Order: sequence, then C-alpha cells, then structure tokens
Amino acid sequence: MTYALRENLHFSDLGQHIIFLDVSSGRYFTIPSTWNRAFRTIVRGENGSINLREVQRLRDARLIEPSEKAAEESLRAVPIMPIRSLLDERPQRASSYLTARVAWSQWQACRDLRHHGMHCLAKEVAASPVKACEPLRAGEIANRLGWAFVQSAFIMTGADQCLVRSLALARLLRRRNIAASLVLGVTASPFSAHAWVQRGDLLLNDRVERIRTFSPIVSL
Repeated sequence: MTYALRENLHFSDLGQHIIFLDVSSGRYFTIPSTWNRAFRTIVRGENGSINLREVQRLRDARLIEPSEKAAEESLRAVPIMPIRSLLDERPQRASSYLTARVAWSQWQACRDLRHHGMHCLAKEVAASPVKACEPLRAGEIANRLGWAFVQSAFIMTGADQCLVRSLALARLLRRRNIAASLVLGVTASPFSAHAWVQRGDLLLNDRVERIRTFSPIVSL
C-alpha cells in the first residue's frame, strides 16, 4: 500500500524540526524529532524502507493516508522566495477612495477568518479564477493596490494582522484578474508564522529582509 500526505495538511522541513499546518483547522504543530526520518521517507515515496509500526504511528497522528497516487504528487509546490520588494521602490500615492476600499477589504477578511476559518478562505483564494491580464497593466494595478495597503495602515491598526492584510490583498488582486500568491511561512526556534503576498519574485506587502527568515509552508 502507498501513502501520501493527508489532504489539507502542509509542512515545512526545517531540518531538526518539521512544522505542519492543518488548513482545515488553522492549526500549526510539530512532531517528535524521532518521527522525522520515517515521515521524510514516506513523502519521498520510499514506503518499503520503514517498518509497519512507524507507518501506523504516522497514520494515527493523521499525517499520512492511503493513496493511489505517488507520495510526491501529494506535495504542494511553494513559490520561489522574493528577491525584491515593492516597498523599496518609489512610493505611489493612492487615492482616498482606494485606500478606504482596501481598509474595508481588510475588515471583511478579518470577519471571514473569524467566522469561517482558514480552510474555507484557502479554498476560496485557490479557486478564484484568474484570467490573463496584460502584464504591464497587471503590474500597475498591483503596485497601486500595494501602496494603498501601506496607506491603509493608518486606518487599520493592530498587531499580528499579516494574514488579514495578505488575504485582503490577494482577494483584491484575484478579483482584478491578477495572479498572485498568498504565502504563509514559518520559523522553528522560536516558532513564528507570517503571511505575505507576492507576484513572481516581487514582494507586494512586506520587505525582503523581513520575510527571508521564514520558510514557506503553503501558497494559495
């Protein structure tokens, strides 16, 4: 029998620690380091090289599940890390209307996360249809929205709002048919999670030096 990563489960292998994100519950967790070898072996598709007791332990922990497809096919790709940031470019002043619009979108994102959780929103963002948008036009819109979010910080204040702000920005970009990735990243010692939005290698709502300490765990 072959096994694969459980549905709605994502992980980031940080060496000594493997950190998991269960999108269905919005919960981060890790496993004992003594389980790492067996888990890595399973996700590489080398089931035959670990014993049944180790397999059962991973199944009981709901990390893996029987699958007809190869283990590698269950792994979700994460984007390349950004190498440049919109915030390092010449600032653009957004209109008062657009600034108010992105502030409202953040309020909606905060409400939806509170009432529906990460799983429903992850499905929504991932399933949003994105039509081809002329690259130059897409870049102009993305830049304008990015700077509007910078200005909206004076309206929408509060700590630990990176997921709310990133979800709101990703939604607005998708609605304008602009492809972008909402990325969640983690660190292990000490544990920390962060969220940002990027288009290719361009970071739209953060600085490169801020996010380079995080390892991506999921991209929506």
